Amino acid sequence: MKYVVWIFGCLLFLPGCKNGQREEALLPGLIQAEAMMWDEPESALAVLDTIKIPVRDTYQYAIRCLLYTQAQNRNNISYTSDSLIRVAVRYFESRDDIHRKAMTWFYAGRVYADLRQTVEAATFYIKARDAASQTTDHRLQYLICLNYGWLCLNQMALDQAKGLLNEAYIHAQASGVEKYCVTALDYIGRYYAFNQQMDSAVVLLEQAVELGKQMNDSTSLITVLNDAAITLYMTGKYDQAISYLYESVSLEQAKNTGDIYSAYHNLGDSYRLIGKTDSAVHYLNKALGSENPELLQSCYFSLAEVNRDLSQWEEAVYYTELFWQYTDSIAQSAHHKEITELHARSEYQQAENRNSRLRIEKANLLKAGFISITCILIITLALIYIFQRKLLRAEHIRLSMQNRLREQIRVHQANEQEINRTNELIHSITTQLAQRPLLEEQQKEQNDLLQIAYDYNNRLRRDNQQLDRKISACRQSLQEKKINQATHDRLVEQHTLWRNRVEMLQEKLLRRMKLTGQLKKRPKFLSKEQIQMLYDEVNMIYPSFGNRLRNQYTHLSDVDILTCCLIKLRFSTSEIAVMTGVAAASVTKRKRRMKENMQKDRPDIWKNEPSLDTYLWWYGM
Repeated sequence: MKYVVWIFGCLLFLPGCKNGQREEALLPGLIQAEAMMWDEPESALAVLDTIKIPVRDTYQYAIRCLLYTQAQNRNNISYTSDSLIRVAVRYFESRDDIHRKAMTWFYAGRVYADLRQTVEAATFYIKARDAASQTTDHRLQYLICLNYGWLCLNQMALDQAKGLLNEAYIHAQASGVEKYCVTALDYIGRYYAFNQQMDSAVVLLEQAVELGKQMNDSTSLITVLNDAAITLYMTGKYDQAISYLYESVSLEQAKNTGDIYSAYHNLGDSYRLIGKTDSAVHYLNKALGSENPELLQSCYFSLAEVNRDLSQWEEAVYYTELFWQYTDSIAQSAHHKEITELHARSEYQQAENRNSRLRIEKANLLKAGFISITCILIITLALIYIFQRKLLRAEHIRLSMQNRLREQIRVHQANEQEINRTNELIHSITTQLAQRPLLEEQQKEQNDLLQIAYDYNNRLRRDNQQLDRKISACRQSLQEKKINQATHDRLVEQHTLWRNRVEMLQEKLLRRMKLTGQLKKRPKFLSKEQIQMLYDEVNMIYPSFGNRLRNQYTHLSDVDILTCCLIKLRFSTSEIAVMTGVAAASVTKRKRRMKENMQKDRPDIWKNEPSLDTYLWWYGM
C-alpha cells in the first residue's frame, strides 16, 4: 500500500513539474556574440543578425533579445521599440541569475530612456542598480550609475544626479578601464556646467582632456574636447575653446569617419558666434558634406544667420528655405518611425496572444491528462488493495493448515513408537510361551495380556489410518495453496516492479522541482524563503511530511525538522552541512540528538530500526 501512495503522490504533481525548464548551454553563435560584445560590437551585431531562434526555446530566445539590445547600445543605435527587451525582462525577472537580471533591467532603462518614457526608465535603472550591487562587475555598475545620473540631470534632479555620477566615477576607477574614467569626469563636468558652476566644470573637463590624451583614446577625447570647448566658450575663453575644437577636428580627420562633419559644424558655429564670419562660412560649408539630416538642418540655420548678419538677404532666404525643408523632412521621418514602432508593437502583441492561447491549450491538455492518470491510479489502488486482502486471507489459512498437519504428524509418530513397544512385548511373551510350559492360570493371564496388547495395537492402527487420511487431505490442500503461493509470488514481483518505478519517478520528480533540482546539482546555503520553498516541495512529494513529523515528535526543533526534510530528499551529511551553514561533524551530532529526542516520544522507536536516515526514508509510507 505504501508504494502505491508514493506513485499516486509523484504522478499527482508530475504535470506541474513539466512546466519547469532546464537552462541548457548557450548556442555557439550566442557565445561568440557575447565574447565580441565589448571589443567588436559591430561584429557581435552582425553575428546576432544571422541567428534565428524559435520563440518556444525561451532561454536561448531571451538571451538573444538581451544581447541584441546590448549590441544596439554598443553601436550607438537609438531604440525605437521595447519588444526585444520586454522578452528578456519577462524571462530573467523570474530567474536567480543576478548578473543577467541586472543587465536586463539596465538595458530596459536605456530603451525607455530613448523612447522618452522617463518614469519607466528610472524604475528599471533603480532595480538594475540594486541587483548589480550584489555582483562584483564594476563595469556594469559604472554604466548603470552613469546613465541613471544623466537621466536625473536631464530631469533636474541635481542632487541625485551628482551622487550617481560620482558613484559612476568610483566604479570606473575600480573597473580599471581608463576611458570610463574619462567619460565619468566628462559627465561630472557637464553636471557642474548645467548647475552654472563653470569654474568647477572647466577644471573637471580639462582633467578629462589630459587623461584622454594620456590614454590616447581618440573617441573619448573627441567628446571631451567638444564638451570642454562649449564650456570654455560659455566662460568667455574663446581662443582656448577654438583650440580644443581644432584638436577635435584633427582627431576626426585622423579617424576618417563621418563624425568629421559634426566637428566642422561645431568649429564653424563657434566662429559664427564670435563674429569671424569668413571662417564660419568655410567650416559650415565643409560640414554640408554630411548625410545626417539633423546636422544639415543646423548647418543651414547657421549659414542663414551668418548671411543675415552680413545683410546678404538672398543667400539668407535660400538657406532659410533649406532649413525649413530639412525640418519638415525630419518631422516626417519621426512620424514614420512612430508608425513603424506601432506596427512592431502590434506584431509583438499578436505573437503574445498566440503564445497565450498555446499556453492555455497546453494547460488544458495537462489537466485532462492529470484527471485521467488520477482515475487510473484510484482504480489500480482499489484492485491492489483487494488482491492484497485475498492474499493475506489465503496466507492465514495456509499457515493454519500447516500447523494442524504438523500436529497430526507428531501424533502419528507417537502412535508408531507405541506400536513398536507393544510388538516387542508380544514378541517377548510369545518367546516365553514357546520355551517353557506354564501353569494354566499363568497361561490364561498371559493370553489375556496378549489380547489386550492386540486390541490396543488395532486401535492405534485405526487411529493412524484416520491420521493418514487427514494428512493426505492436508497435503492435497497444501498443494492447492502452492498454486496460490505462485500467484502471490507473481504479485510480489509486480509489487517490486512498482516500487522500482516509484523510486525512478520520485528521483525524476525531485530533479524537476525548482529548488530541489538546483540543490541536487549544486548544494548551497538556504535562505528563509528557500527553506519555506523546500518545505512546500517536500510536502508536494510526501504529503504533510513536516507537519506529521512535528505532531508525532514534539521534542524536535525547526532546525531538526529541516534536517529531516533534507534526509528525506536523500541528501548526504556533507550536502546538508552546506545547506544549513554548519560543519559536517555538527550535522552528525545533531542526528544523534534528534534520535534521543525522538526516543522521548517513542521509547521503542530504535528497537527494530537503528538508523535515523533509513527510518525517515520510509516514514509515513
